[in-house]
Amino acid sequence: MAKWYGKIGYAVSVQVKPSVWKPRIEEHSYFGDVERKFASRTENSDTTNDDLKFDAQISIVADQYAIQHFASMKWVELYGVKWKISKVEPRHPRLILTLGGQYVE
Repeated sequence: MAKWYGKIGYAVSVQVKPSVWKPRIEEHSYFGDVERKFASRTENSDTTNDDLKFDAQISIVADQYAIQHFASMKWVELYGVKWKISKVEPRHPRLILTLGGQYVE
């Protein structure tokens, strides 16, 4: 297992005006391990270029914020790229994050 340190993006709602909420990405840094990684591959899509997909799992040491807000996790930064989180599996005191395609803001 390779060691990992990086950022995870959470989508949080922020009130802009009374009764108007807007999503905002909040970043938190974590330590963890890259448990599984497969070579990147492309998936056919309706766009001009095929989408890049990277199958990997990262096991993070979860703090209280991560445990309470794991449903809001959107992306993980790995190898300088933000990857979408496709699945979160709680295994106290860790969270296992399965990554999918590249995150586009």
